[in-house]
Amino acid sequence: MKFKRATKAFLALFLTCAVALSARSIFAAQAKVMVNGTLVELQTENDQGRILVPYDTLTKALSAKVDYDPSNGTIWIYRGPRYAGMQTGHKSMTAGRFGEDETSVTLETAPRLIGGVPYVPLRAVAETLGLTVGWDGNAGMASIDGETSIAVTSMDELLTEVGIKATNLSREFDIELVGMAGDEAGTNICDYYPAVAKSEAKWWVYEADGVKNCFVKYKLDYFMYANIGKAMKTGDFSGLSQEEQAVYKEAQRVISSVTTPEMTYYEKEKAAHDYLVANTKYDMSAEVPEISHTPYGALINHVAVCNGYSDAFKVLMDIIGVPCDVVYGMARLPGAAAVAHSWNRVMLDGEYYLVDVTWDDPTPDRAGQVAYEYLNVTDEKMSKDRKPSVVNTRKKSVSTKYNYFVYEGITS
Repeated sequence: MKFKRATKAFLALFLTCAVALSARSIFAAQAKVMVNGTLVELQTENDQGRILVPYDTLTKALSAKVDYDPSNGTIWIYRGPRYAGMQTGHKSMTAGRFGEDETSVTLETAPRLIGGVPYVPLRAVAETLGLTVGWDGNAGMASIDGETSIAVTSMDELLTEVGIKATNLSREFDIELVGMAGDEAGTNICDYYPAVAKSEAKWWVYEADGVKNCFVKYKLDYFMYANIGKAMKTGDFSGLSQEEQAVYKEAQRVISSVTTPEMTYYEKEKAAHDYLVANTKYDMSAEVPEISHTPYGALINHVAVCNGYSDAFKVLMDIIGVPCDVVYGMARLPGAAAVAHSWNRVMLDGEYYLVDVTWDDPTPDRAGQVAYEYLNVTDEKMSKDRKPSVVNTRKKSVSTKYNYFVYEGITS
């Protein structure tokens, strides 16, 4: 799988010789361009201190994309969210950024055809594309510095890059889809990454380098448990909402009240499981409020539905130190249609187990009664009435060592 990561593109232009071409002080020179350690030779033109370079060489050096129409001399150059449009022989250039209004820029020197190849003004184009341009007149050296966008060429690459962002809980980011017309941009990211509560994508399709491309701006929101988990890892709780801070504080209180340092991880896990079952009622409302879908519902209001239970269990496991995921899928009660559902996957002693706190809580609620049918079960057990949205083949649950009934000696 090949994909481009955000890197620094550093272009240094070293003029090695100059030859006068006309009375208008236009000079030709051979230049050496260093881009990420790679040396590139290109021809330049100097028009009274304004450097022009071949459009194709420049776009390649800057990892940009270009659409050139030789019939009318129009050139469109795209790089990340920015683009520049110009025409040979004209000093007017269009400067744009996807999602914003275009502006017209007056160039000090116009693009021109030289030897049948369009040359474009180096500084003007680079700065329009969001790059920083420097010039050392004594050394005769220009420098261009800027970051490149993430670019992908397949759906697999797109999901990989989005996955990296989602793992880091990045909220807003851009991705270029090269040779992809935009249908993939509308993919529901929530279906692939459980921590993502909501995903929005805005995209713009353009043609360059002979193919259709797409620039996408993503905006992701994450579930409470993910935000709390990140705060725990970084030690920075300032970004948490009031509800998330309340959940974290209550989760800490719960764990300190139901566990002791001497307990094993299994014992702590069971204690957290038992607390949620004994202290949470399943929300049977005709219209379930959004808060019941969160750990706030389970830990603060003590009323929740399945993802309130599973997300709260995830927060409790994070505090205990037991690796835990939230699993989303469909579940089917006997004689009923399948419905959306969520449960958990934990790891104990290097083995994975599945837990469904919701289905271990009797409905209607029976005060103090705790069931254990779904405490640390296998994939085989769960598959009888559940189907995950995404099957994680790297985290198979096959061990029965810490299954409640096996570990407690109730059954073999």
